[in-house]
Amino acid sequence: MAQIRATAEAARFEAERRLKHQGSARVALDSIELTQRVDRKRVEHLKFVFGKEGCRPEHIVNHALLSIDKSTLHEALKESGISPAALLVHGNSAYPVLRLPRGKKLMCLHGNHRIQAGKEHLSVRDQWWIVDLYLADINRDVAQFLIEEYANEADPTDGEVYCKIRKYHFERNLNFERRWWARLKGSRPRSLQRLLRHDEIRSAFDNLLDIPGQWYGMQLTTVNKMMGMNFEEGIVNALNHIRWFWHDLLDGDIDAMRQVNDIDVKALESLAPGASQHDFEAIERQVRGGNIFGSLDQVRRADILERLRRSSGLVPTLRSFFHDINYWDVCLGGLLHLFSPSHRDTMISAMQSHFTGINQRDGFVMIQSGEGTFIAAAGAEADQVEYGYRQLFVFVMRHFKYLPRPTKRGDLSCKPRATADPAVLHQFASLAQRLGFESPEIESILLTRPDREPEVLGYCNTPAFVRPGSGEECRQRSGIPPLSTFREDRTSLYLHFLDKEQNENNEGITSFYVRQSVYLQFLGRSNGGVILPEASGPSATPPQRPYEVANFHDEAGPGEVGREEAGSEEDWGGENGREGNGRGEDRRDSWTPIVYDEMNSDADPSTSGPALGGRILGSPDNEGPEMLETPDSDTVAVSFKILDNGTWRDVQTLQVYRADPSEVARVAKKSMRKGFRTMDTNMQLLAPDDCFEAATIDGTNTILLIPQADLDVDEGLVASANVVGYTAIAENERKKTRVNYLAFS
Repeated sequence: MAQIRATAEAARFEAERRLKHQGSARVALDSIELTQRVDRKRVEHLKFVFGKEGCRPEHIVNHALLSIDKSTLHEALKESGISPAALLVHGNSAYPVLRLPRGKKLMCLHGNHRIQAGKEHLSVRDQWWIVDLYLADINRDVAQFLIEEYANEADPTDGEVYCKIRKYHFERNLNFERRWWARLKGSRPRSLQRLLRHDEIRSAFDNLLDIPGQWYGMQLTTVNKMMGMNFEEGIVNALNHIRWFWHDLLDGDIDAMRQVNDIDVKALESLAPGASQHDFEAIERQVRGGNIFGSLDQVRRADILERLRRSSGLVPTLRSFFHDINYWDVCLGGLLHLFSPSHRDTMISAMQSHFTGINQRDGFVMIQSGEGTFIAAAGAEADQVEYGYRQLFVFVMRHFKYLPRPTKRGDLSCKPRATADPAVLHQFASLAQRLGFESPEIESILLTRPDREPEVLGYCNTPAFVRPGSGEECRQRSGIPPLSTFREDRTSLYLHFLDKEQNENNEGITSFYVRQSVYLQFLGRSNGGVILPEASGPSATPPQRPYEVANFHDEAGPGEVGREEAGSEEDWGGENGREGNGRGEDRRDSWTPIVYDEMNSDADPSTSGPALGGRILGSPDNEGPEMLETPDSDTVAVSFKILDNGTWRDVQTLQVYRADPSEVARVAKKSMRKGFRTMDTNMQLLAPDDCFEAATIDGTNTILLIPQADLDVDEGLVASANVVGYTAIAENERKKTRVNYLAFS
């Protein structure tokens, strides 16, 4: 049946073609009017070919397709002194010369680039071309068929094929649609079929059909990778961002959007005219002069420049989108170590389904503000989920080099494969559990024992978004970043920096500006339900006040400042002061707990709280009969207690800045090396870097030390530990009451 329809249509088209075809002739180039704006690169390429191989306008594959109305044809034949038949019969003779009446032009339906290249390359006496003439009243479908079937200067791009297939699909022109499907080669048909089956993604691509200049960047060879990422939300966000940016740039004028060609889009691709003076100046003269957006009037071009000046982020295009797909594919590969989406899930929906709320406290959201530092911000459970999965995305952005995609089950090939760094993988799983996620993969990873601690990135550096000079090279503004850029940016890749609104302006942009733009294009800004910390890294000196959200410290319970009641740090292997490097410099430990057995993978269900960088105040310097702490004090006292013959004994109380509690983690690690394990008053094992948050959030400010040999916890031990906790909370409340009394007396 399909063959019968195709045969009938071919016969109808051929009949119309013969009826409207008037023959071929030699025509002066200045008599031909181009019907589309040409791509300079394509014209220059043709001129190069003409220079190397010679120009052969008489060759049939180089003929241009022109339309002519009957009256103009009649006048031209009369002026040229030839008959209509002369245009149709040539044999071995030369093509007849057709001279047009003064002021008349022939419309070039196809071959615009070779005509323009001929005008620029050929000498004055050779300014002619061989054209095939069709009457202007030819059936539209037949004319379109001829244009598409005519000799092409280049093979159609993936974008051209996509646009034609969708155009004829919407027009219900099945035969033309099939013709364009037939032009796809290799794996492209299967890739496109897979894309078109996905309603949301197909719709997002179709929304760009009104911007023809975008489609030079379509890459059907990358579609399979894109669809296999299970990243529907990010893909749709990014495609919609392209649409919104260009829609706003042209003030929502659909006609103007349809006049934007690939030259215009390529000129703006990945520039940051709103932040970079260098980028803005690079295009300002071209836009004003009409080299860019030349099909639009001067008033519209001036408006475009003003909108570009006010824009934020990189100018998005379809080509940069596909380059960035390669980057996100690597990042999504890292997430597969912790989550395995089903065929019905996206990665984000899989992460959401694995959120159990472990280690979370009602009403608060844990935000990692640097390596080893967290804050607790007021937020609902939905915020815990969203900010949790966002922070896991940000983690793989920091560490994707060390988290290659896991090998699929059943893959028995002997091809060497990169494997994930065990320490980084353990760090990743620990963070996921810390943020409230549980999965079989996370549990399995936390049962392993890394042979070393993960790399310490050092201080969380406040990133610069702009800088003097031309800024980050355009070729490095999309796709996988180079190694040098990866290393430079990873100490700043935290949610509060990526989510920051910034309006800085300078000569050029930095690589971090690029990372932020790519992050926001695919994941967007957070929903605004949580107030993130000020985007500034910890300094070498303590801040005046730790960052607080919704009076978190008041609600979580006052801190306790006690004194050493018995024993000393040396009794259990501690040290006074900070462990240094021999030059008096501070050492910052990684926040990630290194778990050495199955029990240590458990976390305190109530851990959450602030912990920012700063200096330590050693407890000996702050001893006194009874040191009181206000609810919003910069410092807090944390007590370590050890079980001694059935009695809990204080061995040391550390007075530390809330802004930098790393001394607590250091002492806890020291105790572990001496054979003790750290626990809270509910007898839950704590990793060293979790001790401060666990102790302060449950209101006890107490950490218990249990000898490794006595980890067989019974009900009696749990009960005695609970008593320690209740007593500590009561004592803290008593001190808080006294502080309030003294404040008002």
